[in-house]
Amino acid sequence: PASRLYQSAQQQVYRLQELNQLKDEFVHMVSHELRTPLTNMKMALTMMEARPEPERQQRYLHLLKLEWQRELSLVNELLELLAMESGKRQLELEPLQLLEWIPRLTDSLQMRFLERQLQFIWRASPDLPLFTTDVRLLERILVELLNNACKYTPPLHQVHLEIYPHGQGIRVQVTNTGVEIPVEQLPKIFEKFHRITALDRYQQGGTGLGLALVKKAVEFLQGQIQATSREGCTCFQVDLPLL
Repeated sequence: PASRLYQSAQQQVYRLQELNQLKDEFVHMVSHELRTPLTNMKMALTMMEARPEPERQQRYLHLLKLEWQRELSLVNELLELLAMESGKRQLELEPLQLLEWIPRLTDSLQMRFLERQLQFIWRASPDLPLFTTDVRLLERILVELLNNACKYTPPLHQVHLEIYPHGQGIRVQVTNTGVEIPVEQLPKIFEKFHRITALDRYQQGGTGLGLALVKKAVEFLQGQIQATSREGCTCFQVDLPLL
């Protein structure tokens, strides 16, 4: 009995040490991610003071806006993740007419695809049911996946969104052409702050939290997500049950 108690105590000590290390790593990563846009904003303000020409002012104001948006996105995504992980976020269920809701969602994203010279194609099955879910989380999942596809897809390629009934719920697929995630990277893409910089041809940056937030939101909705990438095509597949 004494030896079992000792082993149990040792396991708890190891677990606490592991959690403490994870906490330290998380704080370090968050500090780094917050510091980068703040440094860039400081640089832009310094340059605005040194170079007051109107055309340069506009350039630095644009940089300030981008970095402010990046900082705000990071804070919002962190708060959303922490709320779900801590159990403070509760499901807010409501019935949703997907065939009416999806066009409104996609219309709000069309301009970004046009700016990136991408063809955005979406298809929703006419058999989609009245779907009870947390609409804000579902929107977050789709927007994050589509923004991610938009960011990494080269110009003149395609991004596809498909939604159709599957089992007792729905299946969502977001597919983009012209880019392939290395096989060894696939298991890591849902980790916090993980980025595949080699795919970011245009240095779009980002918080590194988008896919981690998607995975947590999918799990919160009692669903599953998987990613596949081959032959110049990447697909994220999400299965969500009726709640």
